[in-house]
Amino acid sequence: MSELVRTVVTRDLARLKDFSSRFVGSGHGWERAPVGGSQEVSGLASSINLMLDRLDEQHSTLLLKREKLSQLTEALRAADRRKDDFLAMRPPPARASPQMVLFERLQRRFMTA
Repeated sequence: MSELVRTVVTRDLARLKDFSSRFVGSGHGWERAPVGGSQEVSGLASSINLMLDRLDEQHSTLLLKREKLSQLTEALRAADRRKDDFLAMRPPPARASPQMVLFERLQRRFMTA
């Protein structure tokens, strides 16, 4: 009896190994492990499939977030370019001459006295 169990488990594990080799080699994220055979290996295959499903969900979420980040980055760059264009059109701020500063100070002093 134990020889039969060993044969079944070994065969089922070999199927999982073949699956993992194909999965890694092909890059097909949609492929799932075959569920069947002994209870232990079938449970392992189901767990692997759940893990792959979660990885697919996380990968999709990351792709969406990366796209949104790219859009936001481009929007910020465009806003920065518009700001630079606006500032380039403005005349430089007028600087008051030292005589004008002195005149304004004297004017305030005498106006408040």
